[in-house]
Amino acid sequence: EHSNYERALEGLDNLNNEQIANAKFEMAYCYFNLKMLKEAKPLFSEIQQLNESKYYLSANYYYGFISYYDHLYDQALKSFKIVEKDEAYSNIVPYYIAEIYYFQQKKDASLKYAESIPNKSELFYANELNQLMGQIYFEKELYAKAYPLLENYIKNTNKVSKEIVYELSY
Repeated sequence: EHSNYERALEGLDNLNNEQIANAKFEMAYCYFNLKMLKEAKPLFSEIQQLNESKYYLSANYYYGFISYYDHLYDQALKSFKIVEKDEAYSNIVPYYIAEIYYFQQKKDASLKYAESIPNKSELFYANELNQLMGQIYFEKELYAKAYPLLENYIKNTNKVSKEIVYELSY
């Protein structure tokens, strides 16, 4: 039994350039939803290089997400920076950007970026951003700044790691 995603992958003959771009995006999106990220990534990569394509921003987001998932943080950051201010992604991508800086050991850049995000409370990952910022403040021994962020994170989270509880009790 074929899903709609799988059927869509089968009908790609006799198309013009715009239709090919549309079809490639649809294919990539199907692969993405089937969690076939290896197959999706090169298709998103092709589309994210065509800045006149109507799928330019979406392809950058998905390419960035897959790169992030693959721990290819430079690639992910480049794509996320392209979409960070777009309305469709502006409440998701800033958290990933702050986290990537942290993963790259650029903690000052991570903190500076996180602090500069407008409307932090409206982010999809607002709670995780609080944790990230609290973690960096804690590592910098700025406990007075870390405490309210980590406390806020705990209040809004069901499962909390032992490390966070330890940091709060510090």
